[in-house]
Amino acid sequence: MEQSNNTAVCLKIKMGEQAYYIPVDKIENVRINPELVKVPEAPEGIAGLLLGDRGPVPYIVVEECQSGENKPDWKCGVEIKNGNDSLLGILCTDVEENIAVASEVLAEQAALWRSGEN
Repeated sequence: MEQSNNTAVCLKIKMGEQAYYIPVDKIENVRINPELVKVPEAPEGIAGLLLGDRGPVPYIVVEECQSGENKPDWKCGVEIKNGNDSLLGILCTDVEENIAVASEVLAEQAALWRSGEN
């Protein structure tokens, strides 16, 4: 990942009006209209599983983006390396590549993509 001391190259994922930045070295895959299998009695926020080549990948919907009357139309999914060789998928409405992002912004959003790091 190319970066300077104060910025990193990221993927910008949009979820309705919300936007998050994920460093490109944390991204495993971007899928258009991922076909998810619904999980009966799954906890709130779990959209379903993608049955991929490396096994099932759980996909989530970020909590702030799933409430209200105007729920976004999920068009793509981003699979993030989540530590211990596992993946976590996040549903989103749009993706932009190669965005330079200040390290301070990444620090604020790190919980989204650092959940599996030790």
